Formats: sequence, C-alpha cells, structure tokens
Amino acid sequence: MVCVIRVIRLIRAIRGLKSPVSCSCSFSPRAVRIWRIKEGSRHSTTDSSFFKDGRIARPQPLGTVARTQLHEDSFLHTGMQHSKLSTTFPFPITTDVLKRGQERFDIYCAPCHDRGATGKGLAVQSGFERGPVSFHEQRLRDAAPGYFYQAISNGFGIMNGYAAQIEPNDRWAIVAYIRALQLSEHAVVGDLPEADKQKLEAAQ
Repeated sequence: MVCVIRVIRLIRAIRGLKSPVSCSCSFSPRAVRIWRIKEGSRHSTTDSSFFKDGRIARPQPLGTVARTQLHEDSFLHTGMQHSKLSTTFPFPITTDVLKRGQERFDIYCAPCHDRGATGKGLAVQSGFERGPVSFHEQRLRDAAPGYFYQAISNGFGIMNGYAAQIEPNDRWAIVAYIRALQLSEHAVVGDLPEADKQKLEAAQ
C-alpha cells in the first residue's frame, strides 16, 4: 500500500520544495513503481502542468556537478596546456597504452583512415570521395598530440566528433598509436633498441 505522506514528500522534493510532513514508514520500490504507473511515463521534452515551468526535464540544481561532468584535469579532457595545444601526453605511454590505442584506432578510425593511417580505408575504397589525408604528411607529423586529441573529440571537417563514443584516456591512447604509426614509416634501424636490432639481424 502506498503511503500518502511519502508520495507528498516525493512530489514536493521533485518540485524543489521542503516538505512540512514526515513519516517513518518505508517507501518501497514497488510503491514508487505504482506511483509512476499512475502518473504515467512521459518523454523528457514534452510539456507538463506538474511543474511550475511546464517542463518535464528538470534543470541541473545550482552548485552541483554531474558525475560525468567533473573534469578537474583540464589537460586530460581538452588537450590544452596554458591555452595552447599540448605537445605532451597527460600520462606515460606504455606498451599497454599503445595496444589499447591500436584497438580503438582499428574500431573507430581505420574505416576511413585505414589501419596504416594512409587515408585509404574501406569507406574511401567504397566510393567515399572526401576521404581523409594521410597522417604521414609532414604537416601532421609535426602536429602536436593535442591537435589530434581535439580532432577526435570535436571532429574535423566532415568528420564527426567521437567524445561520446571514446573516453578521454582512450582518445589519448589513439593519439599515441597514431604517433607510433607515423614513426613506423620513417624509422631507421639506428632508432631501434639493441635487443630489437639483434632480432632484426637474426631474421635477415
């Protein structure tokens, strides 16, 4: 059975009013479901006479921050440092980070950019005329990591932003992997660690 006092308190709380009534009974999930069924379910953009402003969707209370909106580390979330595109990464780049970046790149980027980042992905091969340029162009090899991070987050040209699909850490991982791809096209044997040089010589 639904407690009338608890329902009143719930309604007043939703309207942002302090309730002058109190109750010691338990307001069970079942009672909430019954109340919602009686009130009816409405789309968040529809009108309603229930609230004074006539809106179903409620504004965010002043002085509060949603758990997904707390961006204390502006470097991590914007790719900017001192009002400039960052030339570094917000965390160390390890083998695991590069593997994660490769995985995310192959999922979200390769369809257009291809797995080698030459700009000849399957979408381009299938007739997409305005495909991306190669990441191996000197202009993009010289671009700061923050440039790529912002392009992934906000989009570039006709490319949509991927902030909703790719979390910040994964965006940075993708940028790190792009850097690895760029290096791979221009690396020389002398850049390799000694152990890798020996493996290469043994393979030859």
